[in-house]
Amino acid sequence: MKNKRHKRHKRQSQIVLFSLIIIITIIGFSMKNGRCVAVLDEAEDYKHTTKGYSYYKSWADIQGDVLYEDEVGFTRYAVFIKAEHSFWSAAYSTRIYVEMHVSAHYYWDVDSGPNQDFWDPAPDGLVDWTSDYEFDHDYDDEIWQWEQDNDEFYCNGDETSSTSGTSRATYQNSATSGDWRNIGYLCVSKSGGSGYQLWDALIKLHIDNEDGDDYYNGIREYKDEVGWYTETITEFRFKLRFKFQYEWFGYHTDSTHEMILGDGVGVGDLSSIPLLMGTMYEIE
Repeated sequence: MKNKRHKRHKRQSQIVLFSLIIIITIIGFSMKNGRCVAVLDEAEDYKHTTKGYSYYKSWADIQGDVLYEDEVGFTRYAVFIKAEHSFWSAAYSTRIYVEMHVSAHYYWDVDSGPNQDFWDPAPDGLVDWTSDYEFDHDYDDEIWQWEQDNDEFYCNGDETSSTSGTSRATYQNSATSGDWRNIGYLCVSKSGGSGYQLWDALIKLHIDNEDGDDYYNGIREYKDEVGWYTETITEFRFKLRFKFQYEWFGYHTDSTHEMILGDGVGVGDLSSIPLLMGTMYEIE
């Protein structure tokens, strides 16, 4: 009898110890620099190519939800990018273009007739970029947070030592091609003498709050071939195109990386990046 009680007590102690380990593990995974978060929700991708003695790396980490806030103005949207350009000769000048494109998934609730859903360029002005960015930010693992329906999410910035001797140019755009709207690019150049670049940047896209609310709740439209319908936008995809170039009697592209985030392809990518109302907590 005494032996049975001992075994039962030992088994109970093992259960308590196992439960404590599980709780400690959960807390450990949910803490980041002393800040507790509920869920990690981000779209991420990474590419690495080698060409002879040259190699090229690109990385992108995009905020998981396209948030608009219940107020006038705009809400910033986080796009963390990182690029490494190692050309075989230090004598050549190099540059990296990072082009940004956005596509939206539309849904038409047709009053009389079949409903329709399709991908098309995001509406002009809903997702915009006005050269709002920070270069080589070195945030030491700071996180970009947001809240949606009382759930808290975050996405991480990267850590990279500053690359000296680079110059930067930005371009804002609204042209469309196929299902995509081009919203601009960041170009980072470095003069000959190194052949090497390594940098990261936080791109802050702008989400128009009023337009976001309209497209989330539905806009009434009419077309002769369709009739009256309510148009909503349910989600987005972002396309980033990294062009690695070197200068030899003009610039030549040696490698191109293209990432589509929000289609579920790639390490850590999300299958959907929805349009939602929420609250943004930006990096200070």
